[in-house]
Amino acid sequence: MSRHCVLLVASGRTECSILATGLKDVADVLSIKNTADALHVLETRIIHLIIVEASGNNHDLCGRIKGVFQYAHIPVLVLIHRDALSTRLQWLRVGADACLDTPVFPPHLLAQVENLLANRARLKDHFETFGLLQRKNDPAVPGPDTVLWERLNRLIMLQLSNATLDVSLLARELHMSRPTLYRKITEISNMTPAALITQTRLDKAALLLATTGHPVTEVSRMVGFCTRNGFGKAFSRRFGVTPSEYRRKTIAARETRI
Repeated sequence: MSRHCVLLVASGRTECSILATGLKDVADVLSIKNTADALHVLETRIIHLIIVEASGNNHDLCGRIKGVFQYAHIPVLVLIHRDALSTRLQWLRVGADACLDTPVFPPHLLAQVENLLANRARLKDHFETFGLLQRKNDPAVPGPDTVLWERLNRLIMLQLSNATLDVSLLARELHMSRPTLYRKITEISNMTPAALITQTRLDKAALLLATTGHPVTEVSRMVGFCTRNGFGKAFSRRFGVTPSEYRRKTIAARETRI
């Protein structure tokens, strides 16, 4: 396996040392003690996997990572105390990809990390093949508008669960007039703001369906659809299959590559 970079968010020096030693053959480990520093690292470094303790503000950190388009693909592995079923469920609901009991057994840690990194690579290939990352890498986006485009996409992702999200709300948050923002969005993306928001909702929904076990109804709420029926129709128009069919096909495609 190629070299990866793992972000470890943990407060215990001894535990950090044990984890770093267990992963030294497959990854470089960056040890961080708090959420603020972790977010800074994500903005400045390429991170392939995040390992967090089930404590402090790390729960919010996981939610923020999974709520931002450019970070949502990064696997999050949570270290929890044994028999803490309620804690495990809370983390899975907020988007964690896997949970590992502490104290950590190094071979188990290594196997779990290798599995998460391999799945991440497969999913990345899948989404790039089907164009889910097209807008992020679209060479047609003009250079002068790159900053606005990135701010716009971050804001949309942060507000994605808000069913009332529209161009007026975006304009207020970006401190722009509604007509100006409307014009900018159509110039940059060749889409109306409503179409851009809907497409972003559906792309995030596809990511959640492929990478989490959330029920379809919960996924629809997470991306801002008021009803499962409306979500299903919109999803089928974009991807040509129902959400459930998309999940089945994605899982089947992943399994055939293993």
